[in-house]
Amino acid sequence: MVLTKNQIDDFRRCINRELGFRKKVYPKWVAAGKMKQEQADFELKVMSEMKNYFDYLQIHTEPEQMKLL
Repeated sequence: MVLTKNQIDDFRRCINRELGFRKKVYPKWVAAGKMKQEQADFELKVMSEMKNYFDYLQIHTEPEQMKLL
């Protein structure tokens, strides 16, 4: 799948927004018993890895080479 620079930017914005939401809400959910700490940790880890991946793509690839690896 080839992505445009604008698509990468859109993905990064959405991921950053979602990661911020999760960091704010998950502790409350864990405290209320709606989510286990292990699940919250896993979800935050995966979303952080996604953020890092798209940040890497944005920085290290030329616009015509933006492909999901």
